[in-house]
Amino acid sequence: MRIKEILTGLIFLSSVCSAAPPPIDVGDRKQLFIDNRFITESEDITLTVNPPSKAGIAIKRDKPWESHRMDAGMVIQHEGKVRCYYTAFELDKKGKPGKSYPCYAESKDGINWKKPSLGLVEYQGSKNNNILPLIGNVYFDPKAAPEKKYKCLALCGNWKELDSAGLYLYYSGDGIEWEKNPTRLFPFEPDGTNQIVYDPSTDKYIAYFRQWFPRSSGTIFDSKIKPLRTIGMVILDDPDKPWPYDVNIPPFHLWGSDIMPTPSAEFEVALACDEKDPPETDIYCAGISRYEWAEDVWVAFPAMYRHFSDPSDKFINDGIVDAQLAVSRDGRNWTRFRQPYIRLGLAGTMDNSKQIYVSIGLVRNGNEIYQYYGGMPLTHGEIPGKPGDAEAYRVIQRLDGFVSADAPYQGGQFITPQIVFTGSKLQINVDTSALGQVQVEILGPNNKRIQGFTLAEADLIQGNFTDKIVAWNESVDINHLAGRSIKLRFVMRSAKLYAFQFVK
Repeated sequence: MRIKEILTGLIFLSSVCSAAPPPIDVGDRKQLFIDNRFITESEDITLTVNPPSKAGIAIKRDKPWESHRMDAGMVIQHEGKVRCYYTAFELDKKGKPGKSYPCYAESKDGINWKKPSLGLVEYQGSKNNNILPLIGNVYFDPKAAPEKKYKCLALCGNWKELDSAGLYLYYSGDGIEWEKNPTRLFPFEPDGTNQIVYDPSTDKYIAYFRQWFPRSSGTIFDSKIKPLRTIGMVILDDPDKPWPYDVNIPPFHLWGSDIMPTPSAEFEVALACDEKDPPETDIYCAGISRYEWAEDVWVAFPAMYRHFSDPSDKFINDGIVDAQLAVSRDGRNWTRFRQPYIRLGLAGTMDNSKQIYVSIGLVRNGNEIYQYYGGMPLTHGEIPGKPGDAEAYRVIQRLDGFVSADAPYQGGQFITPQIVFTGSKLQINVDTSALGQVQVEILGPNNKRIQGFTLAEADLIQGNFTDKIVAWNESVDINHLAGRSIKLRFVMRSAKLYAFQFVK
């Protein structure tokens, strides 16, 4: 190891020696660098969003009831099968947009899809189709009884039926045939993508839904009032029972006093625009998922709706939409990165998207994460009118790759807080490409170097790996450090570090 680097490291270490909180027990669970939880002090390290690569159309439109367009909905990966719930739109006999149909497709790998004949809904005199009998947002409940493990959150009733309309749950054991829970859960009309996520760390559920707030210029929506959409949430012990809310807040009747109120200040806000965003921007829907392959990682892909400042008379409520990334450790407190996660498609290409809506759910295939989105070559206020106005697309994300701790070409470094682990090896997900590198040093109390694991003894890591084992003088065994309070020091150059994990 090089004298200059050692001296630089000593100066850096002396600046961070101070009293520290109790160590974080990481066990043998994977930890992602989605935020600063594992970065206490750093030099020239930046948390960077990594957009996925676009992989083209995910599910081809090849049925009559899909003749107009297709909207991506949600995907569920369970027991070797990927289920996709999407909405198809047909063209009527005059070639104009017709009815919509909730549909089902399944896959083993998230790439090749089949549309099984369900025999549930008649279409043009036949039940030989993949159409479902209800429309809503399906999720998997790992805590539920087998006959209720699939649940569909659906809006039911006429908007003017104030005593009965709202959100209801349907149950299913196979995700195909459904039984309705007659209890109204939510006496509001959240006209967006509503979902429920189970949180195993608290044994509770979190419901997310579109939330509206009144404007000073009035409560009746029209083209002159820029809508303020946010994502609301409520914590639930049992999602099958009516959801709690603050009954002291007057209901907000967005569309009139004789129509169901929309969720508003009765609920907490999970995601919202703020002063850092353009004033004519709001959040259309959230697309929230727990990341199952690491500890305490939640991701959201909010659809960011940029309203046109001066909409024409032709279109009402018009603008363009792309997707950002937000991250959380608990599903309640969110950090939103402001750059696009999925950008609008290039004009004149197949992915000529002016609106992007990311589907709910993540699919893992080896070292890749698949996501799906609806891309539409029309602004929000335009009226769809020709085949292909919206398609369901797939994107590919690196395993653990949403955010990385990056060092520039001239180099950077950081130290983790105190941690306690189980295992005998340290594994990292890292990309240095050709000219970058990473070295890892293990520190003891008061940032004291541990013989055998110093930076001078650390092997260079060069290349692109999701599961690279760290070595010191070609030795990888750290079993005798298990259970002790340690810190990791990463010294990097032109590198992206995604995750670390202690393994057997």
